[in-house]
Amino acid sequence: AQAALESGWGKKHPKGNLFGLTNGKGRARKFHSVEEGTRQYIINLLSHNAYEGLRGKIESGVEDPIVLARALGEYSENPSYVRHIQSIIRVNRLGQYDS
Repeated sequence: AQAALESGWGKKHPKGNLFGLTNGKGRARKFHSVEEGTRQYIINLLSHNAYEGLRGKIESGVEDPIVLARALGEYSENPSYVRHIQSIIRVNRLGQYDS
């Protein structure tokens, strides 16, 4: 859902950056491939303090993607970000792929 939202459903992803990762100065990061960009996104989720709540939910056994999406509030400055992610998950029935 995040990759869909951040990349305009794959229509815009500067140099393998499906997740809208920035360089800290607001500029989109560039990667050699989508795989490299995705790997960096996962590293961010596993290590950045902003995602401590998400990691805690996962470690406690939460599997519901709608609940997990609530912990992504720190990912974006947009206050509607979590609602957009949850909507993409619901409308496209993405939860079925989380088994």
